[in-house]
Amino acid sequence: MKNTSRILISVLALGLFGLAGCGPDDGLGKQPIVLELSQDAVVLGESLFFFGKNFKQGGEEGITRLTFDGVYVGDDGSRTEAGFAFTPMFDGFVDRGDEELDVLRWSRFGPFEIPFAGDLRVPGMFDGVITATNVLPDGEEESTEDPVTFNLRVDPSIAIEELQPIVAECGAPALRGLGGMAYMIKVRAIGLVPESFQYYINNANGQEGVTFFEHSAYGPTDELGVHERHLLHHQHPRGRHRRRGARGRDRAAADRAPPYRVLL
Repeated sequence: MKNTSRILISVLALGLFGLAGCGPDDGLGKQPIVLELSQDAVVLGESLFFFGKNFKQGGEEGITRLTFDGVYVGDDGSRTEAGFAFTPMFDGFVDRGDEELDVLRWSRFGPFEIPFAGDLRVPGMFDGVITATNVLPDGEEESTEDPVTFNLRVDPSIAIEELQPIVAECGAPALRGLGGMAYMIKVRAIGLVPESFQYYINNANGQEGVTFFEHSAYGPTDELGVHERHLLHHQHPRGRHRRRGARGRDRAAADRAPPYRVLL
């Protein structure tokens, strides 16, 4: 069990700490390649950065797609073939000694399930390669010929399984709420034994500041906005949506660590 004070799911930027992989030297030409990750462990919803060369910046220049290919080894001993592709955001540049690397950002890892393992709900380790592919506006593609191998750990997390208006049947959780609508949220503890679930909702039901809710845990999942008063998500006066959050207290670590927390 990871001994940590909080697990944050948010759009907070992470410090750019390098994790070097094993791979080719600089004779890369114009092929895109991922050379480093910002960290070697991540939780669902956390930001993850990729450092490399020859990434596209979007628009008329084209985009860079990343493909994970390897195996996901769960803490329960399971092994799952891991194949997953997505398009991150170009996020600028970073100095690495005497050279400059391009940066791609995955704003929310997952964010609602472990991407390598489908329905598998267990922390574990991805072991495999990350291949970068540049996709030009005319459809032409160029990929890394010799991609770097990485190990990326998925730590115990709190997954948001549902976040939707109570009158809707959404196929996936919403990434943000709309002002004036009643919402429900369903969360799941992954790799944790929760003692309770604590929610901190900003500007809910017309109340200024933070409204607190706490549910005793009767298993790994919990719901808010179903059995109690509807949660009306009110829009910030300047038009920005305020955060809503959930916290799950880990029973096994209650005597040695503060509660786990999730922020949307």
